[in-house]
Amino acid sequence: MGAMGHRLATDQRRAGGWRCRVNDLPLRWQILLPIALVLLLGVLSPFASLLALHASSRGFRHAGARHWRLTTDLTAIQSDHLRHRLLVTDFLTSAHPQARARIEQQLAAVEGRLRAATSRSLESSQVAAELGIGGDASPQPRSSPALTQRSAGRRADSFRLGRISQRYLRATARVLGLARSGRQQEAHVLSTRVVQPLLLQASQIATAMFHAENEQLAARHAEATRVASRRLTAVVVICCLAAVAALALTLGLARSLTRRLGALLAGAQTFAAGTLSSVIDVTARDEIGTIARQLNDMASRLSELLSELRTSEGRLRSVVDSSEAIIYIKDTAGRYLLANRQLAELVGLDAREIVGRTDGEVFGSAAAAAFSANDRLVIEARCAMEFEERVRDDGVSPVYLSAKFPLFTERGEIYGVGGISTDITQRKQVEQLKSDFVAAASHDLRTPLTSIRGAIGLLDGAVFGPLPDKARELVRIAVVNTDRLIRLVNTMLDLEKIEAGQLELRLERVPLSEIVDETIASLAALAAGSRVALVADVPDTKLAARGDRDHLLRVLTNLLGNALKVSPTGGRVTLSGAADGPDWLRLAVTDQGPGIGKRAQAQLFRKYYQVQAGAHSKGGTGLGLALCKAIVEQHGGVVGVQSEVGRGATFFVRLPREHDPPSPSTTTATTTT
Repeated sequence: MGAMGHRLATDQRRAGGWRCRVNDLPLRWQILLPIALVLLLGVLSPFASLLALHASSRGFRHAGARHWRLTTDLTAIQSDHLRHRLLVTDFLTSAHPQARARIEQQLAAVEGRLRAATSRSLESSQVAAELGIGGDASPQPRSSPALTQRSAGRRADSFRLGRISQRYLRATARVLGLARSGRQQEAHVLSTRVVQPLLLQASQIATAMFHAENEQLAARHAEATRVASRRLTAVVVICCLAAVAALALTLGLARSLTRRLGALLAGAQTFAAGTLSSVIDVTARDEIGTIARQLNDMASRLSELLSELRTSEGRLRSVVDSSEAIIYIKDTAGRYLLANRQLAELVGLDAREIVGRTDGEVFGSAAAAAFSANDRLVIEARCAMEFEERVRDDGVSPVYLSAKFPLFTERGEIYGVGGISTDITQRKQVEQLKSDFVAAASHDLRTPLTSIRGAIGLLDGAVFGPLPDKARELVRIAVVNTDRLIRLVNTMLDLEKIEAGQLELRLERVPLSEIVDETIASLAALAAGSRVALVADVPDTKLAARGDRDHLLRVLTNLLGNALKVSPTGGRVTLSGAADGPDWLRLAVTDQGPGIGKRAQAQLFRKYYQVQAGAHSKGGTGLGLALCKAIVEQHGGVVGVQSEVGRGATFFVRLPREHDPPSPSTTTATTTT
């Protein structure tokens, strides 16, 4: 690429300064310059031809006009000579005085015309001799030697004709003078011997001049034709040379543009191939040169950015591979885009071999089905969620807590799912031991607590007589705390049943609007005491879920009760329900509390975990949300939270939808059909 640009720059320097200056012009002018030159030649060529033809035509017109004037004068001289001779003869033969007077008048008129024609011929010849032209005052093209010789002979004949005419007129005047004095015999002799030979000589000279003028005109026409042909040939030659020059300029500019565009294209292809270190060597200052310099700058900046990106990627890869957790990114089709060293060691493959494969190709179909189902839940919920996952469902393989979260583009579209999976096998074992202990303790505590609650209830009911006021107050406190302890034990036992898979659900059609209204009614007194408004928002009253009514009420009551605890005085809590696609329903509890941070959201549904809500904290066991999560998952649904610190929180439950049964009329019609 660099060699190509170097050759281009060398060719440009060898082409000369004019080409460099042309290349510095804007590209539109480089393209328009040959077009303008060709158009200029196309306009000037016929114009120059017309000028040459016009000049030749003008010379021929001048020659024709001069020929016409000369032939007219010669004809007039000949006719006037003959008429004058006839009038002289009539004058000599006539003896009547009146006839002679009339003839003298006619002779004077003819003699005046003859003198005028002779003077014009003499003047024309004299002017032509002084100017060196062919008998006319108009400029003529350069004549050939033959034409010049003919012009000189014609001027000599014109001088001879003029002198003979003058001699003729003088001799005629003497003849007329002898005739007037009565010397007729002498007049006849002078007329026969002098006048008549002069007249014959003038006629011969005029005839010779006439023939010479015709030859002169033909020669002038031939000369004008040759001159016109030479001029047209010169114009054609000049136009051809100019066309060749225009073609050469066009080809040169086209070659220069082609080379520079080729260098630009080769540089762009080199950049596209990833070789950003090459440079496009185009030194022109036009648009192509500007694009080349901008591409060089862009390649330099991209090279720096790629270097920084590789450095950053190396650091990120070091951090990701150094982590003890399994970190990965998958696209929406389930293919891995990123996998760290821990995942590669788990499946026995190289991290680069995992990229592009699916869960089925890496873990097998059984585990892939569970992983893909969890990925779909994250994509559909569009929020982070946690799942307990196993590579193999054999009860022996490690248990991983996978925190999965959707990845969004700048336009808000999900393009993949990221995940961080931590090995919690030991923690699960500890929790199992703790759960076994808690379950055993709960079973052991349940009977004595029931007995204590019965005894305290008898005391509180005054079965053994009235109690003092202080004793009665202490008994009531004991009743409240015993009931609370019993509820805690029951919750722990229910959670244990759910985790052990021993919870029995009575699935039925549960109208959404009914359980929402029932939940709000059960907590109306608590909301009134906290001065928090409860709002139900179920636009479609025909929506129904498929689930256990009592357990769903327990979930909504727990979520709504937590929202009331964190809501400020004068706040509002909304319990809404709506369809979430054709097969799912979405119940959501939205409060105006302090919100929950991202870090707390990841642990919110664990057992015994409580969010520190500051002034809004009202205490609790930390088992409510864990129980809600277990019940909802037992229904095949999903529970989650969406929140930002300072902007409240929304706890949502996603449940399978129960479609409306067909109406009787519809069923009958279908059966009939």
